[in-house]
Amino acid sequence: MTSALARIIVRDMADATNNHTAEALHARISERLADLGLSANAAAIRSGLSRDFVRNTLRRPGQVPHTDNLQKLANGLETTFEWLRWGRGEKTPGVQASEKSEDRGSQAEAGRPLSEVLPIASVNLDQMREAMPPNMPVYGTAAASLAVRHEGAFEMESRVVEFVRRPPALMQVPEAYAFYVAGNSMVPAHMPGDLRFVHPYKPPRQGDTVVVQAQYAEHSGVEAFVGIYDHATSDKLFIRKLNPDATVEFSARHLKAVHRVLTLNELFGV
Repeated sequence: MTSALARIIVRDMADATNNHTAEALHARISERLADLGLSANAAAIRSGLSRDFVRNTLRRPGQVPHTDNLQKLANGLETTFEWLRWGRGEKTPGVQASEKSEDRGSQAEAGRPLSEVLPIASVNLDQMREAMPPNMPVYGTAAASLAVRHEGAFEMESRVVEFVRRPPALMQVPEAYAFYVAGNSMVPAHMPGDLRFVHPYKPPRQGDTVVVQAQYAEHSGVEAFVGIYDHATSDKLFIRKLNPDATVEFSARHLKAVHRVLTLNELFGV
């Protein structure tokens, strides 16, 4: 082996090792914060983590978060766990999928029959039903009776009232759950008694429906709220209610979780 080739091999091995260090991880986190225009606190909140999580991680040399938290952060930073942790693969793979979708649309507009662009498949409802196991937990809800309340607050009970079939988009998300809408604050988008499915790790975007969980005192219960995600700052989260039309704000110190409610199209990959 020549000395030049040996130097190349050593350099490549060093590069691979450096990608795995905490410093490289911190650099990728900072890169995504800059790409998305997010502060460390805002990124933590939209990832469903404590507000100081990202800031504390970046401040501590050698700090590598637990895998579960890093997966949440990757979702919040709109990237993949593989890229964020190891520097592997595409930083934003969703862009390619979006471009392909636009290509399909342009082909249809160019005069090709829609059936050639998006073939229509015969659907067997029995087979579809069997493909969705009835293991999705539905948690009970009750009108809030807590000391501190916003309009439209309810309590998400810890008990499972029933199990329903798990939609395709949540097959690989064991922590996903469903609930029945309580109250009228989101009429007409979400009627009382409507069943809604929640992805606890999918980061919300402006306009998405979310379930916000907040706790206002150490020994009090956790309140839940359904609303439309508006935006988050370093110390506050803002959602909109529809009935009546109003903006509700939450202090970051009270937030326990922000979970995204999936649309019907998202649930079935349309």
